[in-house]
Amino acid sequence: ALEKMTSLKARGIDLVFGPLSSAEIRHVKGYADSNDMVIVSCCSNDPSLAIPGDGIFRMNLDHSHLGPALARLMAHEGIKAVIPVWRGDTWGDGLRETVAGSFEDLGGRVDEGIRYVPDTPDFSVSVSILAEKVELLADDVGLDAVAVIFLGFDEVTLFFQTASDYELLNETRWFGTNANAGRSSLLDDRVASEFAHSVRFTALQIAAGDNPVYESIRDHALEKLGRTPPAYVYSAYDSIWVLGLAIESAGVDPGQVKAAIPRVADSYVGALGDIKLNEAGDLAGADYEVMSIRDGAWTMIGTYAEGGSVMIDSQTADPSKSRS
Repeated sequence: ALEKMTSLKARGIDLVFGPLSSAEIRHVKGYADSNDMVIVSCCSNDPSLAIPGDGIFRMNLDHSHLGPALARLMAHEGIKAVIPVWRGDTWGDGLRETVAGSFEDLGGRVDEGIRYVPDTPDFSVSVSILAEKVELLADDVGLDAVAVIFLGFDEVTLFFQTASDYELLNETRWFGTNANAGRSSLLDDRVASEFAHSVRFTALQIAAGDNPVYESIRDHALEKLGRTPPAYVYSAYDSIWVLGLAIESAGVDPGQVKAAIPRVADSYVGALGDIKLNEAGDLAGADYEVMSIRDGAWTMIGTYAEGGSVMIDSQTADPSKSRS
């Protein structure tokens, strides 16, 4: 990411859409700040990068929103003890801490969990340890009250493939994040998809706005790809539009564009609906959709409203009812 950023700067480009991940943003932030570059990211959400006055804007909610939302969702579903499995990087470490703290604040119990190397080619050892942890907690609080929360990216597919060999893990409830919700990689792999269905894998994603812009993007993706896109697609669309409108309003001077982005966002209504940025230049607030895989497709089974209200459609959420 840093190499690409320096290449863009060498070509006289100061206004950038992306990078996507928090790890990449952290890697390029020092260079971007020292060279007066403006970055608009659709997907980064590490709260340590929420710094007022810098040139980084993020069309996403940070972990201070997602952690409590995941904790309340698990508590709502009757979970009393959770085992985090997370990728060992800036994003994963921060989210693990936020989810764990939020769940403990609600009276829940959090196991030390399993931290994995993101590019690991084999999860057999991690999954074996996980099965032992689930068994111990199930003996204490009951299997129905135990959950695994997976805090990772596309490596979830390989992890699910490995976990599918364990009967106990097939009977355990699993949760995930907006990094998993809507992703096609889980649908395209038969073993992972069936495992996700059997464990009622439930993840959150930012709720897009119910408006013509959202519908146009959704329908276009359905026509071209045969499936609805993940929420990050809508965030990316709005990120590019806000940056483009700021350029139209202020020209290409980085300082002027930086000043214009909050003003433009304040009056912009896009795929995510009515956009508002906080003092750090990040999305100020939004609701979440509760997503799960049903019959080989991502399905919205409920909502989480900012402030803590969880609503789940019990008929849609229970796979045994969907197969009856």
